[in-house]
This record gives sequence, C-alpha cells and structure tokens, in this order.
Amino acid sequence: MEREMRECVRVCFMGLFVILSGISTLWGAETPAQSESTVIPDPPFYLIRPGTPIADGPPPSWSHFIAKAQSKLASGDVDTLPGWGARMAARIRTVILADVGHTPEAPNQFVLRKIGVGLCMPNREGQDIVVSSDRASDLGFELGTLEKVVFESAEAELARGRLIVSTPTFAIYRSPTTMLTDGTHRAVDIFYGFLVKPETGELKVVVWARGTKAGPQQAPKRFVELEPNLVYDCSINVKASRLLGTIPISWSFAMQDLLPGRSVAITDDLQKKLEAVAVGKPDPCILEKALADKLTAWSKVREMSHVSP
Repeated sequence: MEREMRECVRVCFMGLFVILSGISTLWGAETPAQSESTVIPDPPFYLIRPGTPIADGPPPSWSHFIAKAQSKLASGDVDTLPGWGARMAARIRTVILADVGHTPEAPNQFVLRKIGVGLCMPNREGQDIVVSSDRASDLGFELGTLEKVVFESAEAELARGRLIVSTPTFAIYRSPTTMLTDGTHRAVDIFYGFLVKPETGELKVVVWARGTKAGPQQAPKRFVELEPNLVYDCSINVKASRLLGTIPISWSFAMQDLLPGRSVAITDDLQKKLEAVAVGKPDPCILEKALADKLTAWSKVREMSHVSP
C-alpha cells in the first residue's frame, strides 16, 4: 500500500518545477552565500514560506507569479487508480514565483533576486495556501494517514531537481520527470530558464525537455516561452502495472505535454549550447546571451508578421 501511495504522488508533479537540493536556504531563514565569480550575487532559490497565500498574482516580497499547476488525470488507466490518489492529485498544486529588482550590489540595474517553489492546497475558503508537511496542521489542514504519506512523498519528489546554471540575471533549473512519447513513458529532464533584462526588469521564462539518454536524437527541437501569471491544468497519462495481467498493483504517470506557451524553434547553434547544459558543461554567460538573442529575434519576427503591407 505504501508503495502505491508513493507512486501515486507522482501524479501531482511530473517534473513541473525544479528544486530543492543544493540550495542555500530553506523557507528564507538565512542569507544565501554570494557567488565567488561576480560582485553581484547570483539568484538564490527558496522554498516558499508555508502560509503564503497564492492567488493569480505575486504575493508580498515577490515581483512575478510564474506558474501554478494542477494535475489533471487525462488519459490511460485513470479508472484503476485508488480513490484517495485521485483526490490528492486534485488537491495539491505546485507554484513557482520569482523576484526581480535592484540590490545594493546592483543599484542601477535589475537582477534576478530570488526564485521560489512550493506546494499549495485550497483551504476551507477555497484560497490556495503554501503548505509543508510539518506545518500543515498549524495552517488548518488536517491530513489523514494516507494523505500525509502522499504529501511527504510529494516533498521528496520536489527534491529531485537541481539548480545547474546561474548568473545575476539568468538561471536554469533541471527537473527529472517522465513524459508520454510515442505512447511510451520515457525519462526526460525538464529545463526552466529565467532571463531578466537588466535595463527594464522584464522577465522571460522558457521551458524545454530532453531525453535522459545520451545522443543527439535526444536534443530539444523547440522550447516554450511561458505567458505571465500562468495557471493551468497539467494533463497526465496513467499506466497501470497488473498482476497476472488483470489486477492493477502499481502505476506510472507521465506528462502529456510541456507547459503551455509560445513554441519557438531551436536553431542548430542554440541546440549545441543547450546540449552543453544537459551534459553538465554550460557556459552561463554565453548561454544567457544565446537565449536572449533568440527571444529578441523571435519577438521581432512576430511583430513584423502583424504589420499590414
């Protein structure tokens, strides 16, 4: 039974958000260490403080609401899931926030001051509140035995991701997950890129996926630029493993698609730079410029396409 619970919790996350290992603080309780490579600190990554209310915009101390996702069991062996697993999938949401602004080290330019991720659930009034397993009761969430195991497993799932690239105005997080590809559940890495324009503070977030097996066939062909304040359902495919071919005993879950947004084709040159990220050998400054140039060029093409002849 416990194995089923820990598998079922994967419904809620499936690589949506990156994450909590190797970060310098928890719940914003300490000041992150400054990067040795630059005078301006690179952005820290936080778990969002439990009790933070989540609406469709940034809460206090955050400038940008990036995304909030709720899993939707959309296809496959959905009807074979235990009832409690499906209920928890509907209750738990993931949220990403970011904060862009000035710092004492950079008073004349905008930088990415912090990025945060959390798990939230609706309270009795229907307001989403960030929750942690050790604060759930204090915040008015009474979790049963099964629900508590599920939620604790959800927190462990978040810890699989890594911050892998950062500069004062740029960051990439990698989250391992499973996606539905050609009818099969396959291991992939989901990458989230945060880019800040230092002159204006404009923040863009892009997402792409790559298969975990080595080889150029795994390289991404497109990335997605997210819309601001994204709230969406994440469609999940369910696959049951059956005892004697009939009795479902465990489940695997896979994202059907990337996050919704504007799809942008990746050039061969940019693809090589993204491959350097995948193999752990990125040059942060070169990669930041390449992604920024691609987004700028794509925006210009889009603007020209709307100009009447």
